[in-house]
Amino acid sequence: MLSRPSLIFTTLLCFANNVSAESIKDPRSFIDPVCEGIKSCQDQASKGDKYAQFALAEIHAFGKLDVPKDEEKALFWFQKSSQSGYAPASYAIGQIYAFGRGVIKDEIKSIEYYKLAADQGHADSQSLLGDLYLEGYKKIIKQDEHLAIKYYEMAARQGHFDSQYYLSLLYFNSKDYKDNIKSYAWAKIYLEYLKEPELLEIFSKLEKQLPSSEKQKADLFIKSIRE
Repeated sequence: MLSRPSLIFTTLLCFANNVSAESIKDPRSFIDPVCEGIKSCQDQASKGDKYAQFALAEIHAFGKLDVPKDEEKALFWFQKSSQSGYAPASYAIGQIYAFGRGVIKDEIKSIEYYKLAADQGHADSQSLLGDLYLEGYKKIIKQDEHLAIKYYEMAARQGHFDSQYYLSLLYFNSKDYKDNIKSYAWAKIYLEYLKEPELLEIFSKLEKQLPSSEKQKADLFIKSIRE
């Protein structure tokens, strides 16, 4: 199975360049539509608004709106937003502990927050956990293909392209979880948007191998995902 750059690396670049992962995904500032200014953010955050709490955390984390960087305050407001159920905040805390940004580096705690973010529906966290379980990580996460599939499935069903790609490869190549129908289905979904040579090759092989009855099952599986 092909390897790919970890999402951790992407976020490390974000920290190094003083911009947030949220801002990379959406070039518009997350803060502007949520808060009119620092006072507005503080007022809304203190009332329990999870989006304002996240925005206020970003302000302190990256020194926005002429506010000095304060990693302790950033973590406080990320935690408040996470406790309010906002998945990107849980993911951000995972990154903070992964790299020791203002805290003692703690990879176990980092993964706990990735899992919380995944349970809250954060597709990048789900995909990252899929990576970690697929290959195993140090002595913290034992390799577990079943859990890798579980987390990739969660992300793939939200339209996460990398997870769709790796699910198709995994179902095609796995000894224990081989499933040509699902491999074909995920490849078909992925290839509607992106043409990747290895997946095109797998799809072509399955297109020739699978009987029409199994292709119909794959189409029903795709339909169930999109309903």
